[in-house]
Amino acid sequence: MTAASWPAAALCLFSGALLGVFFLFLKLLRVLLRGGRLLTAALDLAFCLTCGLAAFFIALALDRGRLRFFQAGLQLLGGWGAVTALDPFINAVARLIKRAGHFFTGRIIRPALGCFGRAWHFLRQRVCQALPKPKSTQRKKPRLGRNKRKRKKLPPKAKNRKKPLEKLT
Repeated sequence: MTAASWPAAALCLFSGALLGVFFLFLKLLRVLLRGGRLLTAALDLAFCLTCGLAAFFIALALDRGRLRFFQAGLQLLGGWGAVTALDPFINAVARLIKRAGHFFTGRIIRPALGCFGRAWHFLRQRVCQALPKPKSTQRKKPRLGRNKRKRKKLPPKAKNRKKPLEKLT
């Protein structure tokens, strides 16, 4: 490598590391939002688009739009290094935030809602009693004279089992 390519290599490594940190941020976001397949697909699509744009702009800045193998390789190496180094930390942060959320929900929000629970229950009953019930929830009266006679159950038909060689002769 020449002296001019060292800053280019550093830029590629740094941009790869930033993309790795962005991947971990999206992972943390996915864990905290308890996302399903749809959220995972959307975040993966956002990450892929970001990686493609970053590789394009880095190649545009370094070599007038031509992507060299060392540029892509160093970006992959930087991203892998960042993910490998910071993934245990991100997992610990996600667990800590989840526990804090459970603590906050269980110790603060539920007791506060318990104070208003009886008033809410009373108001909900009054409102539900005042509204007419929709037709689908009303019980239908059974019709008389329907299905009075029962059908006989017939035994299953016996299968005609012939050997394949008997059919040929």
